[in-house]
Amino acid sequence: MSMISRRTFVSSAAAIGATAGAIALAGCSGGSSSGSASASSASASASVETASQSQSGSASSQPATDLSKSVVVFFSRAGENYDVGVIDEGNTSIVAHSIAGKVVSDVFEIVPEEEYPFGYDDCYARAKSEQNSNARPAISDTFDSFDDYDTVYLGYPIWHSDLPMIMLTFIESKDWTGKKVMPFCTHGDSGLCGTDQHIKSLCKGADVKEGLAIKGSDAQAFGMDVDKAINTWLAKVRS
Repeated sequence: MSMISRRTFVSSAAAIGATAGAIALAGCSGGSSSGSASASSASASASVETASQSQSGSASSQPATDLSKSVVVFFSRAGENYDVGVIDEGNTSIVAHSIAGKVVSDVFEIVPEEEYPFGYDDCYARAKSEQNSNARPAISDTFDSFDDYDTVYLGYPIWHSDLPMIMLTFIESKDWTGKKVMPFCTHGDSGLCGTDQHIKSLCKGADVKEGLAIKGSDAQAFGMDVDKAINTWLAKVRS
């Protein structure tokens, strides 16, 4: 099975939130971590589009001045994944789009310039090599409008008990001063693995809120328990 082509996008969750499909996952404990680079199932715009723009003509649309302040930024990977098999959309991607739909937020997917391998073992090896060498994998889009947002929902899989190194590439390229950051992750059976604290140390000047951890296999099923967990978390971090 070949990897679905992917592209970086910033787009309204209202336009694409309903397209979320299957999952990808990497565990925190040694040996259970996998790589995760997302294959988005939806074709999306490469430019920033607010939810109000995509819902033009809708009486329920909120002003763009409100909606444009929030963005869901995530990294995810499809292909062969730990505990869930071969999938078409990463589990972090699915959780990200669910969150974006609930908060009516824009979405930006972190896509690597060099696609991660389709196979689990190959991706696992590359992710470990990047971690050991303290690498900063290149990202295909710089997201120049990042400064326009004051609230960032930041999503990622757990790889080798930590953030994927490509997340450090993104985080270190941005000014986080004055922003609210809401971390969320997908994992094998590990929880956040302290990544929320790692993000707090990296996002200088930001107000980093409590993190959310969703098991990848649960995200794949996307049952009522996952939906409830997201709603409960949002109620806390948005209060």
